[in-house]
Amino acid sequence: MSLALVNKRDHGVRRLVLVLLILISASAIAQEWEPDESQKSEAETIFLGFMTLIYEHNIEQAYDMQTPGMKSLISLEGWIAFEKEFENISGGGAQFSGITATWYKDPPNAQIPGIHAAFVYSCRYKNINICSGVVILHSETGSTFKVMRHERNYIDKATEQNLIEQGHFPVNR
Repeated sequence: MSLALVNKRDHGVRRLVLVLLILISASAIAQEWEPDESQKSEAETIFLGFMTLIYEHNIEQAYDMQTPGMKSLISLEGWIAFEKEFENISGGGAQFSGITATWYKDPPNAQIPGIHAAFVYSCRYKNINICSGVVILHSETGSTFKVMRHERNYIDKATEQNLIEQGHFPVNR
């Protein structure tokens, strides 16, 4: 195994831990807020539509659901390449579970004010047992929800096995 591959895998584990710490910190700092039923319904529909478009490889349509700020971070071509690379790594066959939503209105230190809905989920793929994701939707007063952030964090099966063999990962989780 090359040093570059080990460093890449170690980086992936560190990133997963960092994301989990950020999510825990954000939920401890930001004050939760309860939306009305129409806001819940709209956000759930947007979230499920976004995830379905990605799952069905309609990447351009999913890209169109993102905020201008999200689009400024990566071009359509870059995002298509990123999703194709993930499909190759994951092996496809996505399974999602444990979907939860946490709501915030005008959270402190937010990039922009408004309503934020953070959908967190667990996922599995053909080549990935350990995966989590977050989709953060944003709506300014009176506007439709847009995807403000989409992130997947994972450890592929080969890395998982390597971590188990090195004693860095519990066998029975």
